[in-house]
Amino acid sequence: MYEILSDNLTRLRKSRNLTQAEFAEIIKYSDKSVSKWETGMSVPNLETLVEIAEFYGMTLDDLVKKPVDSEKVLIVEKIQKTNKYTICFLSIAAVWLLATIIFVYSILGDKDTPWWQSFIWAVPVSFILAVIFSSIWNRKFLFICLSFLLWTLIAAIFIQSLPNKNMYLIFIVGIPIQIIILLSRGMNRANQEDGIERLSINAKKRLERKKYKKQIRELNRAKSRLAKEKEKNI
Repeated sequence: MYEILSDNLTRLRKSRNLTQAEFAEIIKYSDKSVSKWETGMSVPNLETLVEIAEFYGMTLDDLVKKPVDSEKVLIVEKIQKTNKYTICFLSIAAVWLLATIIFVYSILGDKDTPWWQSFIWAVPVSFILAVIFSSIWNRKFLFICLSFLLWTLIAAIFIQSLPNKNMYLIFIVGIPIQIIILLSRGMNRANQEDGIERLSINAKKRLERKKYKKQIRELNRAKSRLAKEKEKNI
């Protein structure tokens, strides 16, 4: 078990281009501990094993039962990332297709003025989708998407309201909203950094108990298989 686990830990760390010190910092251990795990001199405790498995996007059973193909792990991650971007771009493309259909229909319908504003409104609608997907998959771009959504929406309202001369005042309304978005971003960052520390030890245990049940069962199955293999070899 030690050899399989140490081999997997080494492969996975190198697949992410991490040094032992960098990986140790991520899981809140010393680089000496990581070195001992990878050389088979010791093994992480159960909670640390679960944390490592989650970090690499696999089950605890996969981590301890057989050598991990790091290339396959990277390929799967790239495919998942590509699929997310594809879904996002296809959704946005559908918005622009709808805007084009509306514009063409307004021309074919013999209307006096083609409804070119459909393209103007397609911009904030596209950023609405970007905000949704960013909040689900990658909050890293959420602040940028929200900011673009705000100002493109204001611009769309302004253009739609022309030739009303006083509509430029709507841009002033956007300033405090942008400040609110900026402050919310700072609060979210602070909450993410300090959220774990704010939890009490008992609250952590309650949250982790359900989370670890499945991984504990997988570890027990892996141990039983290793024990059977040893008995067969004897």
